[in-house]
Amino acid sequence: MGSMGREEKAALISTAVTFGLALLKYAAFAVSGSLAILADSVHSLTDTLTSLLVLLGLRISKRKSKDFPYGFYKVENLVALILSLAIFFAGFEILKMSLERGYEVSNIPYAAAVAFLGLLSSYFLSIYKTKVGRETGSPSLIADGLHSRSDALSSAVVLVGVLSSYTSLPFDRISAVVVALFVFRAGWSPLKDSLRVLLDASIEPEVLLRIQRIILAKKSIKRLVKLTGRNSGRFRFIEAVIEVDTDSLREAHRLSEELEREIKAEIPRVDRILIHYEPVEKRKKRITIPL
Repeated sequence: MGSMGREEKAALISTAVTFGLALLKYAAFAVSGSLAILADSVHSLTDTLTSLLVLLGLRISKRKSKDFPYGFYKVENLVALILSLAIFFAGFEILKMSLERGYEVSNIPYAAAVAFLGLLSSYFLSIYKTKVGRETGSPSLIADGLHSRSDALSSAVVLVGVLSSYTSLPFDRISAVVVALFVFRAGWSPLKDSLRVLLDASIEPEVLLRIQRIILAKKSIKRLVKLTGRNSGRFRFIEAVIEVDTDSLREAHRLSEELEREIKAEIPRVDRILIHYEPVEKRKKRITIPL
């Protein structure tokens, strides 16, 4: 794990924790006979597979080849897209659970304890993955963190369902519908962001504005002709066309290198900057004096 980045370690920890929860919940089902616990066990197993998918995406996204000189960064966004669909599926699962008939639980305290442990584990795992994902700029890890949050809500539904076995009131069904709405809402954010990157939408306007200020702060740059940027995975690619007040190619090249250093120092996760410079158009005036 020494060669792993923080985001890869987080994905690996998530894989181990969710797999452990899947085994524990299945053991609880064997003891209590709770169908909700069994469903939650299967749910945790799907979380293990998605965490493995995130880890695979993080590994592949760092590689470059002759055929893919810009890297495989968008693999992360593709993984995030798949995970957002998994979140929607989790919401569907919760709705389905809320519509199913009641079931008997033979060992309510034990089943409730396991459901509560699953709730806490998923909640803190969600906070951890989302925090690391935002700090490292990993969209797939952020999506997986949101997925874990939906798992915590799912475990809450299971907990209510198990505890409501003491009564005949359908509190689990009502809460499941409410939770499912939150789950669908959580799945929308990574879905939207992934589609934007995969379709090469522009980077955030505030980031472009910061880059524009850095460029125009140079006195020798007379005009910013064009500025565009796009995301690929967690990285940014910037292109700019500028007018410089110099006829020296060496001076223009030195200026572009200086701009690259300053932009990379100011703007995080910039992989590549392409600056095209043009000389300021010299305007000549002809004055006619009658003799």
